[in-house]
Amino acid sequence: MRIIWCGKVWKGEASGVYSVRSAYKKLLQLSGDPNQLQNQTKYMYYMPSKLKITVWKCCRNFIPTLCNQQYRRLTNVVVCPKCAVRVETCEHVFRECLVTRDTWRQLNCARPESVEEASFIDWITWFFENNYTSQSRIFACAIWVLWTERNKWIHERQKKSGLEIANFVRSYIIELDGLEKVLPANLLGNESWKPPKSPFARINFDIAYNKKDNRSCSGLMVSDSNVMVLVARTVLNDNVPSVLQRRLLPVFRDSNWEWIWELWLWR
Repeated sequence: MRIIWCGKVWKGEASGVYSVRSAYKKLLQLSGDPNQLQNQTKYMYYMPSKLKITVWKCCRNFIPTLCNQQYRRLTNVVVCPKCAVRVETCEHVFRECLVTRDTWRQLNCARPESVEEASFIDWITWFFENNYTSQSRIFACAIWVLWTERNKWIHERQKKSGLEIANFVRSYIIELDGLEKVLPANLLGNESWKPPKSPFARINFDIAYNKKDNRSCSGLMVSDSNVMVLVARTVLNDNVPSVLQRRLLPVFRDSNWEWIWELWLWR
């Protein structure tokens, strides 16, 4: 009897396994302009994380507007504090408010009639797809500044006009451009942790304290480059009066460390 396996595979790789690099290559092939995605990625790459996070929160409607706060029963007031005309939603804060409209007009980021009735997420998607130059950075920076100024308006009673907000956005972009020329390229990106070359051992250690029972627990785990657990040990301590006393206690005896070292050499 012959068993035939059926399942989905990724066409972009000969191995059938999905990878981000193959997906990026596929997007470049499907794009009409091969430099469009590269230019857009370049300008998004040199933006601070706080700008990217704010744009992402806006797209997910995770911004704590008054409408979202009312939904979570945190407030009963939902009218926009800046214009006092409509309910403060994410759509209103970044598109409909009078100060916001003036800001977009000063930054030359006005919406065309084709996307005037589009939803908020469709509007953001349209802008990044059709503006892959430095205008995308201005757009993302303006969203971050608009939300920051909204918070200052409420909590600090600081009011700025659309022209003042637009001037701050331009100054901030100029500052970012200056940092790109001064800082090395490797400091501008988000470097991810990479494991060192084998052989190596990674040690994870943690301490927990139960104040009610005056007990503490210390845990240690050693793993190799293949994420295989080599050593896992837990030590319980009774009659520990305080966290400070817990810190003064020896976590592991020397014999335990010798045992870990011997196990590593034996392996």
